[in-house]
Order: sequence, then C-alpha cells, then structure tokens
Amino acid sequence: MGGGPWARRLAERGRLLRKGLFFRTCRAVELISERADRLAAAMGIVLVAVMTFVVLLQVVFRYIVRAALPWPEELARFLMVWCAFVGASSALRAGEHVGVTFLVEKLPKPVGRVVKLIIKAIMFYFMVILIKHSYRIAQLGWRSKSGAMLLPMFYPRVGVTIGSVLMQIQLVDLIFKDLAAIVGARSASDAQGGQEVMSS
Repeated sequence: MGGGPWARRLAERGRLLRKGLFFRTCRAVELISERADRLAAAMGIVLVAVMTFVVLLQVVFRYIVRAALPWPEELARFLMVWCAFVGASSALRAGEHVGVTFLVEKLPKPVGRVVKLIIKAIMFYFMVILIKHSYRIAQLGWRSKSGAMLLPMFYPRVGVTIGSVLMQIQLVDLIFKDLAAIVGARSASDAQGGQEVMSS
C-alpha cells in the first residue's frame, strides 16, 4: 500500500471510524428515515386518492344530481392539511423546499457544510416547538366538532403533529449526513496533508 506508514495509519483510522458508533448510528438513522419516507408516500397516495374521490363526488352531486352534499368540502379541506404536512417530509428529504442557497454556495465548502448544519439544527429546534404546540392544540380539538361531519377537531389538527414528526425524522437523518460529510472531508484533508508531509 503506497503513501508510507503515515498514510496507512490515516487509512486505518478512517476504516475504524467508519465502523464506529457514529457511522453505525448514521446507518440506523438512514434506515428509519427511509421507512418513514415510505410511510409518508403511502399515506400521501391514500390521502390524495380519497380527496380526489370526495371532490369528484361533490361535483357529481352539485352539478348533475343538483343536491350538494354538506360534508365533502369540509373533508377535502381536512385531507388537504394532512397532505400538505405529510408530503412536506418527503419534500424535505429530497431537498425540494423553497430556500435561498446562493449565499451558502458562495462560501468555501467546509464553511458551507457547517452553515448548512447550523440551519438544519435551527429547523430541528423549530420542529420540536411545532410538535409540542400542535399536539396541545390538537388535544383541545376533542372539545369541539366540525360543522358538517360532527368530527372531533382532534383528527384534522393532529395531521400537523404527525407531519411534523415525519419531518423531524428526516431532519435527524440530514443532520447526521451533514456531520458525516464534515468528518469525511476532514479525514480526507488530514490524509492529503499527511501525504504532502511524507513527500516533502
């Protein structure tokens, strides 16, 4: 193996690091993230299908039967809330949320990685607050019912909490990936610096 003993020690340290607790945790978090994304995708398909059926049903009854039903519009609104928050987790995982990135892209790569990590940490804290307060508001919904369906408002409101939990799972995965990128980049720079020292 080329590069001398210093490079071999760095490579061995990199292998041990990849086998260590941090990278095992990264793989576990990634697996949980993938399963949460599959759950969100399945829920999104069901929600959109039901919402489409409900809207079409209302169109038929309103314009063909000439006797509009009282509940489809209300149910469609509730399903839209669920779709928005459940789908937001998949969008977060894919990096599809709207964001201003040109400032971060102008920074040097190591600094940019740290800035992205700080942004995700702030988002993580915000999601903790959102989960806490949205669930508290959802619990208050047991005391009130919707106008047309007489459905406890807990069920429409808890969609915000469930979607926020799914987003929180994706944020944890993204944070670990950023940390892994920072550690990997640092190891690579150390190895390059060691090779330069050995060659000089």
